[in-house]
Amino acid sequence: MATLCTVTTLDCPVEVLTTWVSYHLNIGVDHMFLFFDNPEHPGISSVAENARITPVRCDSEYWPGGSAKRERLTLHERQWFNANKALQWARERGFDWIAHIDSDELIYFDGNLKLGLDAIPNSVEVARLRVLEFIPRQLEYEHPFAGTHWFRVGPKRPARKARPSSVHEWILCLAEMASYYGRLGVAKLICPGARGPFLRGHTGGKSLVRVTADIKGMGVHLPAPPDGRFFRNYFLPRAAILHYDCGSFRYWMEKWMQRTSEKNVPRGRDAKRKRQAARFSATMKSEGLPGLYNLYFREYGLREWEIYVLSSLGLVKAIHIPSCTHA
Repeated sequence: MATLCTVTTLDCPVEVLTTWVSYHLNIGVDHMFLFFDNPEHPGISSVAENARITPVRCDSEYWPGGSAKRERLTLHERQWFNANKALQWARERGFDWIAHIDSDELIYFDGNLKLGLDAIPNSVEVARLRVLEFIPRQLEYEHPFAGTHWFRVGPKRPARKARPSSVHEWILCLAEMASYYGRLGVAKLICPGARGPFLRGHTGGKSLVRVTADIKGMGVHLPAPPDGRFFRNYFLPRAAILHYDCGSFRYWMEKWMQRTSEKNVPRGRDAKRKRQAARFSATMKSEGLPGLYNLYFREYGLREWEIYVLSSLGLVKAIHIPSCTHA
């Protein structure tokens, strides 16, 4: 059967790390390359003895040029560097596929993941994962990575690096896009929670990259194809990336406190993220904690009747996540 490894640059709480790792090892991920952005992360020791995990302490000795070089890199640049190092190791160890994911994301497959990988056509170099975004129903969770939850459904659209490869695929793609955005247009007329950007996080999803593929390098969402080429716009059936973008109020607060104070802002940061940061800063200054509670639910939450309407339109979906036990 096909083998799959993952690569992640992370600095998440230990309790998140434990359940996130267990989930992926239990669903069929063969190996995880974990790059600890905080070299003193307390979770490093908890995964060090697991043969299916390669933990990397990203300290001053790890970065070419030392800590001064690290300070000049944005988070995305550190992620790219680490992902390409993991790709090299994946090739050396003979894995078939590699996925670049974050610690607030779960690879989801409705069925046996290994059989799903084996069914991917040999011509496909990159299998895309449609994004489903977590909808919080309360301020805090003991941990959201288990149980049945609701998710906003993202589009299955072509990307700058991945396009349909035939007339037939273009027709199917355009028909699906027309259906999706038509239903979304109806939803925006009815549901206040669907207005503005429907997905609060990224819309591009993530991808599984064939380790032997001809690529210029790994990316955050898609790898870079050779000059003048595009990858086939292939979405893995019955699969998704579950994005817990700010899955609780505490994580949301920590994320935007960090984002609004960071020194190295990524070049070309999404305008949507800039507006979110501006709203966070303005609300914190003018309304304090009560205002931030309301802003969090306005950004990510949905009312019960909105979930009903959106699920009937196929724009919200209930997903059951199995309990995360140690692997």
